[in-house]
This record gives sequence, C-alpha cells and structure tokens, in this order.
Amino acid sequence: MMDIKTTFIAALVFTIDPKDVIRFGDAAAQLVQRKGSKAPGFIQSVVMADETKTQVLIVTQWESRHAWAQVHWDQDVGNEIVALVESATSFDVRSYDPIAVVRPATA
Repeated sequence: MMDIKTTFIAALVFTIDPKDVIRFGDAAAQLVQRKGSKAPGFIQSVVMADETKTQVLIVTQWESRHAWAQVHWDQDVGNEIVALVESATSFDVRSYDPIAVVRPATA
C-alpha cells in the first residue's frame, strides 16, 4: 500500500455501533473518493473495519502534511467529517511520517 512518494499519513479511527459498519464505511469511502482523490498531493486511501465491526479506520497517504491540511479547509469535507464524528461513539486522529518502506524480497 505504501507509495514511495508518501511523506505523510493520516489515520482516523472511529468507534461505531457494529450495525452501522456498512453505512459508515460506505460514507467514509465516498467522502475520500469524492473529495480526497481529487485533492492535490493525495496518493491513496484505505477504509477498514476491525473484526468486531466496532472500529473503522481510514488511512490516507499524502505527498505532504500541507496537502492533507489543505483538503480540510474545504467546507464540504469539514461538514462530512463532522457528520461521521457525530455518528460515532469516539473518534481519534493520528498522523505519521514514514520512516522506511519494506518490500517483499525478490528471488
């Protein structure tokens, strides 16, 4: 999943009711597809749920921290993130600067 151009990763973790996992995951994926995928500096994203379906993780990769921050100034993005946060029981944002990329060994 890691692209060599990635210099910043944002991870958003939402705790949700398991019965909402499909709706929540779809809404998150649609937001990233509609807004993030068109943002300058966006590389890729993955939306995942844990085994219990009580947590949804959205991981986005960016060319820079600045590129990630710029997309959050978009009012529609802000409104949709607020809607996700309000429908969750808890919410956390983590950011990371990659240290190394490890690829599978070649024969």
